Amino acid sequence: MGKARSGSIPKRSVALSLSLLIFVTISVFYVLSISETAQPLVYAHLGACNDLSLTDEEPEDLEVWQKERYHSEKFQYELETPQAKCTGEKGVKIHNQLQEALHTLQHPSTCNGRFLIWKLGKGGFGQEVRKLAYQLAIAYAENRTLVLDTSTPWKYTDKEICPEQSLYCYFIPITQCTMDDVKRVHQQNSGESPIPVWSEDTPDERVVFGHYNTSKWRYFTPTEYGTLLSLEWFRSELLYYVLRPNEYTQALVQEEKQKLGLPLELDRSLPYIAIHVRGGDKHTEYKLHPFQEYLNKAKWFKTLYGVHNIFLVSDDAEVISQALDQPEGFNIIWSLNDRDKGGSQEVSEVGHQVMIKVLKDIFIASQCQFWIGTLSSNFGDTIWELMVARNTGTVPPYVSLDIPWTTHNQPNVFI
Repeated sequence: MGKARSGSIPKRSVALSLSLLIFVTISVFYVLSISETAQPLVYAHLGACNDLSLTDEEPEDLEVWQKERYHSEKFQYELETPQAKCTGEKGVKIHNQLQEALHTLQHPSTCNGRFLIWKLGKGGFGQEVRKLAYQLAIAYAENRTLVLDTSTPWKYTDKEICPEQSLYCYFIPITQCTMDDVKRVHQQNSGESPIPVWSEDTPDERVVFGHYNTSKWRYFTPTEYGTLLSLEWFRSELLYYVLRPNEYTQALVQEEKQKLGLPLELDRSLPYIAIHVRGGDKHTEYKLHPFQEYLNKAKWFKTLYGVHNIFLVSDDAEVISQALDQPEGFNIIWSLNDRDKGGSQEVSEVGHQVMIKVLKDIFIASQCQFWIGTLSSNFGDTIWELMVARNTGTVPPYVSLDIPWTTHNQPNVFI
């Protein structure tokens, strides 16, 4: 009497255990709810990558698998993620093959094929170039050549310095085909009818205008590269192709490195943490984080890797001042991007000078070995994606203080 059979649990013990579990759970939630010092949720990858990068097994439907993987992996807020996959020699091979495929698509032997037209808008630099990269994904999926309509002067240019006033003032042209070629092909095939805007009903049209607010190709990655080519890596490669600096931009970046006392080639022999602190108008979209939060995450990398060099980029002079006053053992090289804080519409007033600063900051930051920032910022996304492409698909150790990487960092905006 009173003894439980071997392997069973007394009912009183179960009741006590449940009561204790409920009490502890409620206590934890209460403490977290009132604590002002609780650590914010971040999306991060801290560890070095694994040597073994992929399996030889291919899913039955690769396109469906890629979309499902994206939904399952992204939007998971966690302190640390599993070690990233090393792409290794296969990554280098895929990088080279993909860049060659993009070059072939964008440089046909004759400009008489299928075209997708895109024109840069009035948004910030990061937003506009990421939209352009998405249009290149659509062009790749539909075997079209992407042509940039440069008939309207781009706000980030200076006519006195570059009469063309287009993206090509700073970057290698994405194609040799022109709008004259596009109009000729359209007239030959559709007469005087207007060029249609891309939709799911225009797959057979030879010429279409791009449309950014579409989800058909949002998760598209070429299946010929197997499971190693993830969506974020593919998008990174597209952005890498779009943002190939011309000689003018390369010279600007090298000059800035010399001015800041940085080595001309940033490599693992002298590692740097790139930190981007976004201020200005971003508070209207997402919470702004104090610099101390960024610095606390930098200490993670210092502990794990011994890195003590920081390349700090911000549009907030107070952040720069705080960093220099309390470096906490870090060697901090800084860059103040003093763009107008009123928003992207006012940026056009300073145009070319803003662009020069953006180019220097993005290309230097993307050559660092670690990254801390907010992936809600298109500027931050641009740096992160260029880092992934430069690493041929291997994700570098990084921390995002707000959201994980996503194809759209604002509601109802597909890029």
